[in-house]
Amino acid sequence: MNDDISRELIVPQQEFNILKTLKDSASPVRIDDVASKLGTDVNSLMRSIAELENLGLVRVNKTVKRILELTEEGKKYLENGLPEVRLARVLINCGCKLPLMMYPILQGDMAFC
Repeated sequence: MNDDISRELIVPQQEFNILKTLKDSASPVRIDDVASKLGTDVNSLMRSIAELENLGLVRVNKTVKRILELTEEGKKYLENGLPEVRLARVLINCGCKLPLMMYPILQGDMAFC
């Protein structure tokens, strides 16, 4: 019995389309690019990709993407300033002498430059 024939698989159309897309690419492809080429979303591909990976037909290289986003609290601090800077502003407006430890705080605040 031929080993190639014994390893023949029947896969659903979506999995077959994923395999064709990967074959047509010269280098590894991002999952969202595959989804775009197939006219679908990443979530609907994930199950098919997992199945292909389990069958040993594809390899998924997982990387973590770190994305920074400003929170509402961060936006508030940008608008109003950090508490230490606001305190320094109050002290300066009152004509009070600032403690030496507050000067490094003010160096980073553009409002005092």
